[in-house]
Amino acid sequence: MADSATSRNDLRKQSLASNRGTWGAPNLNEAFDSIDESLDGYVEIDVSGGSNVTLTTTDYASNEARQRILKFTGTMTASISVIVPDVEKWYIIWDASTRAGYTLTFKNSSGTGVTPTNGQREIVICDASEVYKVESGNTLSSIGAPTADVDLAGYKITTLGSPSVATDAASKGYVDATIASAAILPLTSDWGNVTTGTTVQLKRDTTGNIASYTGSAGEVVVDTSRNSLKVQDGSTAGGHEIVPQGSMDAVAITGGTVSGVTINNSTVGATTPATGVFTTARVTAGQIVNEQTGTTYTLVLADAGKLIECNNGSPFTLTVPLNSSVAIPVGSQITVVQTGAGQVTFSAAGGVTLNSRGGATKTFAQYSIAVLYKQATDTWILGGDVRT
Repeated sequence: MADSATSRNDLRKQSLASNRGTWGAPNLNEAFDSIDESLDGYVEIDVSGGSNVTLTTTDYASNEARQRILKFTGTMTASISVIVPDVEKWYIIWDASTRAGYTLTFKNSSGTGVTPTNGQREIVICDASEVYKVESGNTLSSIGAPTADVDLAGYKITTLGSPSVATDAASKGYVDATIASAAILPLTSDWGNVTTGTTVQLKRDTTGNIASYTGSAGEVVVDTSRNSLKVQDGSTAGGHEIVPQGSMDAVAITGGTVSGVTINNSTVGATTPATGVFTTARVTAGQIVNEQTGTTYTLVLADAGKLIECNNGSPFTLTVPLNSSVAIPVGSQITVVQTGAGQVTFSAAGGVTLNSRGGATKTFAQYSIAVLYKQATDTWILGGDVRT
């Protein structure tokens, strides 16, 4: 009577009265070796190329399907399957292959199988009709709480529900929606500390872009061209400017009386508006001084209404910029004094027209005073103690 093999691990079952003289060695020893393989055996399975790999199932000898641990190696050139027998068995699989963008499937011949996690070691079971990962279908609530930090190796936790208590996790979408609908932005307790506090950045853009913007009522926008704030009312394009100290341009007075007002340390007496100018005024303080000790200088927005002292022993060049670069308001006056020995030359940037009597573009000598007046967008008039 012939020997037969067990259905799962192909162990030899010796028939009655068979193998006389060889029952112990080699046959019994062969069975022990096969049992040892089935409990803790390890084999590397080469999955290189693009063909399916069917594990060997040789009876009464070492085979691949009997091993407990299967390590997949090699570089794949197509999506393939590693196929195990249709018998009940569990494996530890270790996918160390190079996928190269392809899919590796671990399955039995009659099932659809599972996809191993590349670079990971996993337990899978076969019930003779299908292969399953052991953790598949389990829930986190069935797993004990961790006792240390959990590293997700760059992976995300997805499809979170809305949190209900302070210790619940929240999705990015929930946080974004909560912040967007908040009436007051929550800040950390040290938000006012300039070195450790929370940084709050407002919407910001140039004067030209903000001019057509109508924001929500109470919204504040930073004008990066003028370094000022624009308060929005929900209906006025551009909003309403909060002028920084020392940077007031022109004030339109349409009615009433201005009296006892101090502007830039200058007292304005009882006046009545008339065509945009004060009918009477008394100035009791001088201009803000911007001293320049180099040899070149280009006007900036804050120079409107100021006095610029050019104090250097070498020739000095003062450049009047394009309005598109520096939007100094039309009507501004800038006083320039040559306090050093170096003569001041007024240079117009490309596209700027600088008009003067006789084409004068230079100060006469030390202590000469000149005045620049912005007549139009890119048109200036130079007057005072100047020459060609």
